[in-house]
Amino acid sequence: MLHPSSADEAAISLGSAPRSASDRAYESVKERIITGALAGGELISEGDVARELGVSRTPVREGFLRLEAEGWMRLYPKRGALVVPIAPGEAESVVEARFLVEVQAVRRLAGEASARAEAVQRLEHVVQQMREDARSGDVAAFSAGDARFHEVIVEALGNPLLEGFYATLRDRQRRMSYDSVVSREQAAEDILADHGALVEAIREGDAELYAERVWSHMRSVHRLPQRPRPDHCWLPGLSGTSSSEERGA
Repeated sequence: MLHPSSADEAAISLGSAPRSASDRAYESVKERIITGALAGGELISEGDVARELGVSRTPVREGFLRLEAEGWMRLYPKRGALVVPIAPGEAESVVEARFLVEVQAVRRLAGEASARAEAVQRLEHVVQQMREDARSGDVAAFSAGDARFHEVIVEALGNPLLEGFYATLRDRQRRMSYDSVVSREQAAEDILADHGALVEAIREGDAELYAERVWSHMRSVHRLPQRPRPDHCWLPGLSGTSSSEERGA
């Protein structure tokens, strides 16, 4: 079974370039939120983080402001910073957005054999690393690998705007995946099996098969109830219901 690794070690591994004290505070606290070391609803103080990192309160305050701007924290003067929990419906929104971008990428790859072969090679490398992380029990590295797997697919689009949009979902995906892996012993094995099936769909150039598999994979990993795919549920006359009915509006 996977076990949590040090959030600070994971934050350090994000890059080897010299970082400012503000960057270190931002990365350390964000990684702790992503990996559950700081739970949603928990209140933390600038002073505590400053002492742990051996820095002054000013760079910690700057890091907190960045985290608030990204939606990870809410700041309360003279009280501290509240870690924002995963909001109701956030998992559904993240999964739907990821699905639409990824499936478009695979549709593009379906008609480009050389790009598809390159993507498959990169994905197999990521999956192999994830297997090693699973064997070593490193949840943080495994969840980062899970995010990287899907990111490789989006990069195949060659669209910087969509890549930038997808990057905004990456850490929220990691937080959700980390929680799933920690709370369910079989999760890592299931994710690896699903990733293998996704790679095969890309290798075959079958975008429809990929869409079916990735929709099922995302909903299973994040324990979401089944519902129509977002590229199907708005079609007129689907199951005799309107799009608003399908979405529970």
